[in-house]
Amino acid sequence: MAAAGKERKCILSGEVMPAERLVRFVVGPEGQLVPDLAEKLPGRGIWLEARREALEKALKKGLFSRAARQKVEAPEDLGAQVGALLARRALDSLSLARRAGALVAGQERVFELIVKGKALAVIEARDAGADGKKRLRARLKALDQQDLPVVRGPDAEQFGLALGRTNVVHAALTDQRMKSKVLADLARWTTWEPISGSGGKGSE
Repeated sequence: MAAAGKERKCILSGEVMPAERLVRFVVGPEGQLVPDLAEKLPGRGIWLEARREALEKALKKGLFSRAARQKVEAPEDLGAQVGALLARRALDSLSLARRAGALVAGQERVFELIVKGKALAVIEARDAGADGKKRLRARLKALDQQDLPVVRGPDAEQFGLALGRTNVVHAALTDQRMKSKVLADLARWTTWEPISGSGGKGSE
């Protein structure tokens, strides 16, 4: 993941933005376009805002070939490949945060952390039920903590698998460094491949 504070220019918009909002690509030895989420592959990096629509536009306009100063080939399913890589990275970040003791799951445990002022952000499953959402927001309002970030995460089943549980609807981050990494990885995934959905999970 990009170091905090690093900025790069998007080849589509020309906008300079934090590298954590972009995806790095490199050109392989045979001219193929390769996503480099870990930002470790050799070669000149080509940066694009983490939106699937941006990739489609950049490919259509030949911007990768222009940036690389050579003909660049991209697989037809490149957008899906990047989406899968971003999903894996985000889920791995959640798992790592749990193992580090920086992510606590379960609504009641989350409420306890909020009351103690130890929750730095709450991640909510995209398919969380309406009752669970209302209860969380009512608790935040009662504690005058409406400014606490509530971030949409994966669906409850994916969330649970990442954390070694059956289903997870709510979890709280308690470490600032892990919070920054997890939220950045989630943001890139959800921006690239919006995981919107209507809810159904009302328990954990």
